[in-house]
Amino acid sequence: MTTLGPPFASDCGLNLGAYPRFIDSCLVWRLFWHGVCDVLGMPTHHHPAAAPFDLPEVDTRVRYVKLIEKRADGLVAFEFAIGWPELAVELLLPAPAFAEFCAANRVQRLDA
Repeated sequence: MTTLGPPFASDCGLNLGAYPRFIDSCLVWRLFWHGVCDVLGMPTHHHPAAAPFDLPEVDTRVRYVKLIEKRADGLVAFEFAIGWPELAVELLLPAPAFAEFCAANRVQRLDA
């Protein structure tokens, strides 16, 4: 079979862990991810390990901040997470904006 685009990660022997299961467990991600592959002309298939799995309950009202660094240029580097503190993005804000961001999101500080 001839395919366009790169081979599947599983064909290359890569272990993607939970990512294929995560993508297939959420309709929005599945539509987005498979839609991107379709646009690129790449075939899509369900990973054998893509059966739904149990994720811990999440409360999206809970927000987390972990301070990484207060930089000399006045920026604050920090991680921000919603619901799961293990899944975070790294952000930079000026110190006053960081304080406002934390107050507006009623964050729980993980660095304290």
